[in-house]
Amino acid sequence: MSKEKATVLIVDDDLHNCEIFHAYLNKAGFDSHFVSSAIEGLKATRELKPQLILLDVKMPQMDGFEMCVELKKDAETRDIPVIFLTGLTDTKTMAKAFEVGAVDYIAKPVRRVELVARVTNHVEMYRYKHHLEELVAQRTTELKMHRDQLEAVIVDNIVNAIPSVLISIDSECLITKWNRQAEQKTGICANEVIGKKLEEALPWFSRHIDSIKGAIKEQRLFRGRAEQVKQEIPEYRDVIVYPLRADASGGAVIKIDSVTDSGESEDIPFS
Repeated sequence: MSKEKATVLIVDDDLHNCEIFHAYLNKAGFDSHFVSSAIEGLKATRELKPQLILLDVKMPQMDGFEMCVELKKDAETRDIPVIFLTGLTDTKTMAKAFEVGAVDYIAKPVRRVELVARVTNHVEMYRYKHHLEELVAQRTTELKMHRDQLEAVIVDNIVNAIPSVLISIDSECLITKWNRQAEQKTGICANEVIGKKLEEALPWFSRHIDSIKGAIKEQRLFRGRAEQVKQEIPEYRDVIVYPLRADASGGAVIKIDSVTDSGESEDIPFS
């Protein structure tokens, strides 16, 4: 937790009280500031972002209860602990103080030892709470990262277990994934083609790139037959292109299977 001086804002229309509290707190190691009205207090709170507010109850124009209500309405200030300073110690006043969101109150006349002790206690609780929140946020981020990594491994294992060639591309037909079957069928390692254009890795796709881009743009699935000639012997590939959602990568997954039946190659257009 931070060892920096905690900022404390004093809001009291009695300037003599403000100066005394200011002196007490600064001597105790706090960075204290004071204003003489609730209106100024709201402005100072947003500027200083104090770790605690000492707030007088009875003030003209806007009293301490009203200021506390305004603080609790604002997401940026609602968590700041408020200790009321009051000469009214009846049950009704104390109940209202806690009702509007105060964490404590100090009865006037204020004693230095009590003031410093209560401020120290609530500042430490405030800091500890925020420290825990930071730890939880950090741990949540770490867990999400580990979960994402695990999901990626699981997906890769599933993809690599599929007997078909699977190639992921982005909207410009640059290769983003190349599964194990693609490596085995083509003899090309994934790290050799990731980031390259599909038609560079598999030249027999060259005449179909515009069709693939069109399908990705229109978010439509399509199927066709591609032909590769090796040593004057044609080989045929059954190809299905699955466009990904536009709010994802905007690309597609291409599934390729070898086929032995060449008779339908001219009857099934690629796109």
